[in-house]
Amino acid sequence: MSTEPWAIHHRIDKRDLSISSWVDLEAGWVSFANTKNGSTHTLPLAPGAKRILTLREEASRKSQSPWVFPARSSRAVQGHYLDSKAILQGLKKAGEIEALRTHDLRRTFATVAEEVASYAVVKRLLNHRNSRDVTGRYTKVDDARLLEEMTRIERVMLASDPLLLTVLT
Repeated sequence: MSTEPWAIHHRIDKRDLSISSWVDLEAGWVSFANTKNGSTHTLPLAPGAKRILTLREEASRKSQSPWVFPARSSRAVQGHYLDSKAILQGLKKAGEIEALRTHDLRRTFATVAEEVASYAVVKRLLNHRNSRDVTGRYTKVDDARLLEEMTRIERVMLASDPLLLTVLT
């Protein structure tokens, strides 16, 4: 299974995605250390994303790889996914899209999230910080709400593909 549904669901930056190794999938959360803004970013796993990662974990166990997204070639120096070029090419071909960048996936996630979730939730999911956002200092989103909102966002994103929605949830 490819990485794109996971990345689209969770607005994952390719840098964060490439270094992912398994932690505790049962907990239903994923954390990325040393993100672009220097913080560790923890995200809830909506049901579909959790299903994708469960399938990835099963595939990794069979191949005995410690990585969420291992390299296609056993000769790869890093042993894991490093670059989004092949994935983006596959998405372009499948969707008959001429130009597609990783940031387009992030922007799509943010647009859908903004339609169904509050500004505070979207900001936290995107791991944005703004020291001039005084309101943000007072509006805290608890973990239960974050998971609830991520699940809503996922359902909206998957609504256009009922088969995929059925398979993943």
